[in-house]
This record gives sequence, structure tokens and C-alpha cells, in this order.
Amino acid sequence: MSKVKKVFFALTLLILAACTPALESVNKTANNADNPATVAPQQIESEYLQWLINEEGTFDSSSFVFQIPEITIDSYVVDCINEEIKSRFLKPALTFMEDPFMDIQIKTACFIDDKIISLKILQTETGYGTDGDIYTVNYSIEHDSILPFSYVLQKEKITYQELMQDINDKFKSQNCRYLKASSFYIDKNGSTIIVITSLDHNPEIEPWKHLFYYNVSNKEIVKSD
Repeated sequence: MSKVKKVFFALTLLILAACTPALESVNKTANNADNPATVAPQQIESEYLQWLINEEGTFDSSSFVFQIPEITIDSYVVDCINEEIKSRFLKPALTFMEDPFMDIQIKTACFIDDKIISLKILQTETGYGTDGDIYTVNYSIEHDSILPFSYVLQKEKITYQELMQDINDKFKSQNCRYLKASSFYIDKNGSTIIVITSLDHNPEIEPWKHLFYYNVSNKEIVKSD
């Protein structure tokens, strides 16, 4: 990507980070003849969601994927969600544009119907020590509210103790500690997925923070979308 285009893209990210109102998608921002690898990696077919950034490509020898969404519903709760997404994911994108010293991916998986918008945003970088930074949010369109973790328990008709017992049983054979059911999202099939964080305590290597995805319906550990 050319130096001029790089500066322009960085300025675009700064403007996005500073603005509160809904913004137009910037899918074509990075497209240019100097960077033929840049493409729009995923499309959204919903009136409730649009991309702030939807690009993938290369800077110098480093690669990037940026899928940063925003919800388009006019609501104070939604404004708070959108600001959280911007504060967590636009800054790393801008940092990469200023100094692309490592590969970075910010990928979004979404489930949307007439009642719920469920988002899972995962940021991964080249490096060691973690499977990535994850953010999930589940917004009730009907009630204009963020669904709490208790929604999972009610939906699946289980107690928190039963849920954690199921999860701990699944991890008995693995060298993981400090298991925590940190959040949840709804996948593209409508299944409830619990995000499990853990710390690998293998004495021969440095500790590693892992992310696992537990399907509550069939009690299986699943890969990320």
C-alpha cells in the first residue's frame, strides 16, 4: 500500500474513532492499485448492522483483517455498544496502520433475527501468550437491552452450577486451570455458545491464555466461527 494511501487510511480511522454518530461503511478505503490484495472479506445482509471497516490486505510484510461493525438502531443502549466496539478495536487498527510490525486480525461473527443481535468480535495478533482478545454482546431488539448471562441459564433451563459442572467435566483431560465462563454469543445456527477462558499451566512452557467455545445445547467444545 502506498505511503499516501496509508496516511489516508490512518486518518480515516482517526475520524471514525472520534465520531459518535453512525458512519458510512468505508469498505473501499484501502482499495488501490498498489495493494491488489485488499478485499472486503465479509458482507452483512441486515438492516440492523453495517461495517465501520471491512477490509483485509497487507502493509509491507504484515497482513491484516479488519471487520469492525456497528449496530444501526437508534438507541442509547446501542450507542454504548457501538462506542465500546470503537474504543476496543479501532485503536489497534490505527496502531497497525502507523506501525505494521505484526499480523493482526479483527474478525466478527454475527447472528441476527427479529429479536436479537448477537456479536462476537475476536482480535488476534502474531505473538505469544494468548489466543486473542474477545468481545461479545447480545442485544435484545424487542426490549432495547443487553442480555445478561442469566439469559443463557433461562434459555437452556439449567443452573449456573450445572453449567460449570458440565464444563469442568469436559476439561478434566486437559491441562487447563482457572476455567471461567466469561461471556456468550449465539452462533449462525442459533446455538448458544459459552466463551471459556483458561490458563495452560504446562511447566515446560510459558503460561498461555486459551479461549474455548462450549455449545450449551449439545455440550460439545466447538471451534470459533
